Amino acid sequence: EDSLLNLKTLEGDCAEKHTMRFLHELVFLAYFEKRSYFPIPACRIVRLSVSHGVCRESAAGFGAFGAIHCLALGNFAQGYRFGKLALSINERFQDNEFLAKVYTPVYGVINNWTEPAHACLPPLKCAVEIGLATGDTEYAMFIAHTHCVISFAVGKELGEVLKDMRMYSQHMLTYNQHRTHLHSRPFHQAVLNLLGYSTNPILMIEISPSASDVDSSNQFASYVHSVRMWLECMFGEYQLAWGSGKDRIWEKPAALIPTWCYNTFYSCLTAIAMARLDGEGEYLETIDKTMAQMTAWARATPWNCQNLELMKAEFAHLKGDHNLAAEFFELSIKLSAKHRFIHEEALALERYGLFHLETGDHSTAYVLLKRAQVCYSQWGALGKVAHINEQYL
Repeated sequence: EDSLLNLKTLEGDCAEKHTMRFLHELVFLAYFEKRSYFPIPACRIVRLSVSHGVCRESAAGFGAFGAIHCLALGNFAQGYRFGKLALSINERFQDNEFLAKVYTPVYGVINNWTEPAHACLPPLKCAVEIGLATGDTEYAMFIAHTHCVISFAVGKELGEVLKDMRMYSQHMLTYNQHRTHLHSRPFHQAVLNLLGYSTNPILMIEISPSASDVDSSNQFASYVHSVRMWLECMFGEYQLAWGSGKDRIWEKPAALIPTWCYNTFYSCLTAIAMARLDGEGEYLETIDKTMAQMTAWARATPWNCQNLELMKAEFAHLKGDHNLAAEFFELSIKLSAKHRFIHEEALALERYGLFHLETGDHSTAYVLLKRAQVCYSQWGALGKVAHINEQYL
C-alpha cells in the first residue's frame, strides 16, 4: 500500500498519458452504457499507473478499481484501500476538475461497505458544488442523484430529501442530464408517496417506451421495479411485492445503498410474509439466500446492515420461535435507534407490533404501533402513519 502511495509521477506529454486520458473517458462510458466492460479500462489504468507512474487520471481509475473489488469480488477491505488511494492521488494533484469523477466510486459505492452511510453525505454534497463550479455537470448531477438516494436510505427527514430532489431535478434538466433525471424519478415518487401526497401509496411511475431512448442500459426500468417492490412490502401488499421483486433478487446493482441492500432486505421480508400465507415452498430459497447475503454484508458494514436483525426476527416468527423472535425484534429496534436509522426503527416497531397482534397481545401491540407512528412521523412518512391507523388501530 505504501509503495502505491509513493508511485512516481507520469511526466510529460507521453503516449502513456494520452492512453490514460482515453481510458479515463472510457471507464465512465462503460460504467453507464456497458457495465460488463467497466473492469477493462479500470484495470488498464491501474496497470499503466503502476508501470509508468500516476497522473491525475489515475485517481478515478483506482477508484473504479476499488469499486470492482466491492461489486464483483466481494473484497470490501481491499476495495476500501483502493478508494483511499484514489482520494490520496486526487489530493496529490490538487485536482478539482476530476474530483466528482473520483468521489463517484469512492463515496457512492466503496465506502458504503465499510463506513456508516451517513458519512458519505457531506463529501457527496461537496462534490456536487465543485463539479458545478468546474463545469463537470454530468458527474455533478450524477452525484446529486446519489446524494438524494443515500439521504433517503439513511432516514433523512423526507421533507428535506424532497426539497433536494426538486432542486437537483431542475438542475438536471437545465444541464441536459436527462438520463440522471430519469433515474431519479422512481425515488422522487417514493418520497412523495411516503410523505402522503398520493392517495395510492404504492403508485409508481410507468415505464414508457421512450425511456429507452434516454437510458439504453434499462437502469430506469430496474429502479422502477425495485422501488415499487419496496413500497408494496412497506404497505403490506406482499403478493404484489413478490411479483415485482422476485426477478430483482439476484440482480447486482451498482451500489449497496440503497438499491442492492433494500432489494435483498425487502425481498426477504416479502418471502417470509408469503411463506406465512402459502407455506415455505417456493419462498425458502429466497429467504435463505437473502439472509446469507445480508449476513455477509453485515460482517463488513454492521452499521449499514443492522436490518439483518429484523430479518432474523421475522424468520424466527415464521418458524414459531416466539422468544427468539422477540429478542431479535428488540435488538433491531435498539440498533436502528443507535445507528440513527429512524425509518428502520419505525419499521421494526411496526413489525414487532404486528407480531404481538398475531400472538394475541393487543395492548403491547398498540403501544408498539403508536411508537412506530411517532418514528414514521419524525421521518416525515405521513403515508405510513395513516396506513397504520387505517389497518391496525
